[in-house]
Amino acid sequence: MIQSVESHAIERWAKWFPEEARPRLLRTLLVGPFDDAHEKEIIFFLFKEKTNKPSVVIKAARFAEAEHLVEHEHRFLSKVHAALPEGWKSSVPRPLGLERIGGHLVFIQSCLPGRHLEEDVPISAASRDRSVMERQMNSLADWWIVFRRATAPPSGANRAFDWDAQIADVHNEFAGCFDLDPQEHRFLEEYRARATSLGEAGVPVAGQHGDFCNVNIIAGNGRIGVIDWAFGQESRPPWPDLYTFASTFHCIQGCGGRASVEEALRRSFIDDNWFSRLLGQWLGRCAGSASLSPEVMVFAAPLVFMENALIGPRKYGRVREADLAWRNRFNVLALEWDRFTTMHARLVRT
Repeated sequence: MIQSVESHAIERWAKWFPEEARPRLLRTLLVGPFDDAHEKEIIFFLFKEKTNKPSVVIKAARFAEAEHLVEHEHRFLSKVHAALPEGWKSSVPRPLGLERIGGHLVFIQSCLPGRHLEEDVPISAASRDRSVMERQMNSLADWWIVFRRATAPPSGANRAFDWDAQIADVHNEFAGCFDLDPQEHRFLEEYRARATSLGEAGVPVAGQHGDFCNVNIIAGNGRIGVIDWAFGQESRPPWPDLYTFASTFHCIQGCGGRASVEEALRRSFIDDNWFSRLLGQWLGRCAGSASLSPEVMVFAAPLVFMENALIGPRKYGRVREADLAWRNRFNVLALEWDRFTTMHARLVRT
């Protein structure tokens, strides 16, 4: 299929990039499916001659029953690209087309220049070495605020959210997929009991990326870009994206290559140090822009951790390593809930 992809791209290049000359040759990097029967997409990166940065990414539905996933990403990213203000459109890939190549439905999009968000500044770093990450986090907050405002529904950004029903459903599913210890069971019962006091409070809704983590955030040319919109959804509350980013950034942040998920989460998300304070301030700025109270924001964290742990069982019918990592993060919250709420309620107010 690679030859078909390259021929198709050369033929269509003038339509995709009218300001560029059509390349004579292209190089293709195939990503996946890595012999995994559950992988539903094949991804191609296309490079022009004598370049080491891809210009185009093509996502192909591996099976006919997976075509709706390619169609969904094309539809959602097209809406996001159209909704963003003119100066921000370049922060997401430009949709180039939904076409067929070799019998496969493919979504074609531009690639964003740059590298993943800064990932090698350790918690022990001196203050002079923190400035790059601090600037990037500020730029990321700017981007997220613009994205949420641009994708909020025109009829009003607040929707009723039934905390009790949401937590009850996720709790039952979570407990059915994972072996929980007695302390986790007690925490969940207390957590559900607290949810009844929140009732059906109105929460702000807007677009959601759905996999808002370091590998999907690109820093380049002094700007932030966001890629891979396969899990995007409309009219969602802000906390899934915010807590997905804040609670996974520690994994590649340099807090210790041998640290377990649980140790790393404590050190960079719950312990009091410059990095956890930076994350807390980032959360506070983003939550404040959405008029979300610190109490509600903090309370949403266990719900996000449980829902992320259920992605594999819901999508693939099996528990993956990534799901177990989220299940273990939930365990840390259950054990450290008092420390977590005290620290983050304080930080997200700043």
